[in-house]
Amino acid sequence: MNVDVERIYKDISRLSENEKKIILSKLLSEIKSAEEKNRNDIYSIRGMGKEVWEGLDAQDYVNDERSSWE
Repeated sequence: MNVDVERIYKDISRLSENEKKIILSKLLSEIKSAEEKNRNDIYSIRGMGKEVWEGLDAQDYVNDERSSWE
């Protein structure tokens, strides 16, 4: 552990059980919030680039791609 973390841990260890629970609860809440934000970031790109596909028939596109392989 680095020096700051060790110092913080020593300070926390002197707290009452209830104060430790409060700190733990806040930390867990913060971590959960960060994890949810990271998980939801993928949804922020939904619909990006859809204008590229406007007016294109999906099957025609696939057929054109397949014919380019030959």
